[in-house]
Amino acid sequence: MKKKLLIILAISMIFTTGCWDMIEIEDRLLPYTVAIDLSRDGKDNAKRFFICFSYPNINALTEGPSQEDYAFLINANADSIFGAVDQISSRTYNPVFLKHLKVIVLSDQVAQNEQYMREILDGLKRDYIINKMIDLVITRGSAHELLVKKLESSRQHTIEGLFTALLRNKQRSNQFTPMSLKDFIYNMDHKKAAIIPLASGDPEIEIAGGGLFKDYRLIGFIDADENRNISLLNGDANTEDIDFEYNGANISLSLSAIRARKKLVDEENLKIQYQLSVDAQVHQYVIDPDKKLQTTEVFEDIQNKIAKIMVDDFNQTIERLQKEFNADALGILEYLYKFHPKIYKEVEKDWDSIFPYIDIEVDVDVKIRRRGLSDY
Repeated sequence: MKKKLLIILAISMIFTTGCWDMIEIEDRLLPYTVAIDLSRDGKDNAKRFFICFSYPNINALTEGPSQEDYAFLINANADSIFGAVDQISSRTYNPVFLKHLKVIVLSDQVAQNEQYMREILDGLKRDYIINKMIDLVITRGSAHELLVKKLESSRQHTIEGLFTALLRNKQRSNQFTPMSLKDFIYNMDHKKAAIIPLASGDPEIEIAGGGLFKDYRLIGFIDADENRNISLLNGDANTEDIDFEYNGANISLSLSAIRARKKLVDEENLKIQYQLSVDAQVHQYVIDPDKKLQTTEVFEDIQNKIAKIMVDDFNQTIERLQKEFNADALGILEYLYKFHPKIYKEVEKDWDSIFPYIDIEVDVDVKIRRRGLSDY
């Protein structure tokens, strides 16, 4: 009898449980993007930041929407994101919930201040609600104006936001490399350098290139081509399309199966060699009819040409990282830490004075595997 009673009680517990503190989704304010600028208030006791939240309009997402605007902006002057949330709570009907925050947009003025960056990232890292895989984005000028431009975009994504849709990188673009909060902090602590995607709003929302950070501070910008080169050297890119001139004609190639490997080839002089293996497919080839694409001579000539172009591009990017920025965005120090710990201990403290003078060699091996459909 007692066993039957216990079984009945156990079963009844399943049907009597409930989420007593549940709040309906339409009763929350759910920001998915936050922009952080320096404060526009010129008062002596002014807050440091001008913080703007972008959040979806739930009433516009139904089958029969009662409103047309897909998203709203709300802002506040505050010393932190959490201070801004507290301020805007007096101007909204619903509580602000940061669990679904997807993107942080930083202005270049904020990013150039190491102390500000450390404080912002520390708050995001410590909060137990905010997702640590939130994406970071930087922009030249006002982050708030970029959000305004985003709302005006014809490509507005109603649920996830335009920035989130672009940063997912389903298009597999190498013009930028998504950077999460977690990865950025790791890179700062272990690689001493990181790249945050650069967003612009003129003439339309675009993400290309990036802001180069060292010791939690923005030190400069790289363009889309340089970002592509760094991604290829770091093994973060699998495909790439390239056009180049060959014997007076334009050739279009699709590069795939890109494999990058770095190796310490001279411990005494600290020489690093990058070896890239690339498979290529011909997209477009119109040239002298007497020189068919089937010939080994033409194949080898094209392979050598594209390899030289890539090596020259890599060398220009590496030189800029070493001489202009002195920022190890290639992760060489981390490589030494993992595979050559003795050398790492010797160079780690003086890495800033060593990195600009490291001999970095790049070797590219291109093989054309496919040449497209044959002529009829």
